[in-house]
Amino acid sequence: LRSTDTLGMCWPKIAHEARLAAPYVVLADDWWLNDTALSPVYAGANRSFQLQNLLPGVSYSLQVQAWPWRSKEPTSSHVFRFQTQERAFCGNAKDLVVYRDAQQLDMPSKVKSCMMKSGTHVDDSRDCIVKALGLSPGCANCWAQEFWCIMHHCAFKCITP
Repeated sequence: LRSTDTLGMCWPKIAHEARLAAPYVVLADDWWLNDTALSPVYAGANRSFQLQNLLPGVSYSLQVQAWPWRSKEPTSSHVFRFQTQERAFCGNAKDLVVYRDAQQLDMPSKVKSCMMKSGTHVDDSRDCIVKALGLSPGCANCWAQEFWCIMHHCAFKCITP
């Protein structure tokens, strides 16, 4: 099973699995934390697992380990790599890197600065956001359109007698 934000996986039974409480371990990397080290996301006797709430347009690594009776090392270990599908304008790996690194980039103040410099000129706001942050034009346009909508349908109505 594989959808935009879910990956379902299953694997064959290993010998002597009934004697062990948790013969399978699934490890995954953490893209959002920029950590390539694999860490456990599942341990149990089931031979299936669903990884949910995956980010769009991102590569993931998963490893399934089978631990036979009284073993200190797994008998089978394979790393799977897969890429989730991109979604909408900001749902791609490039834009997600900007969001992930937003704190270091000071994203909120840069977006606000672009909006204030450009006023209600959507194209100018979009181009400024692309240049300041490195977002894709489609994603930056979403930010610019939202600002335009807020200004025209909320702020201007409140400040105009």
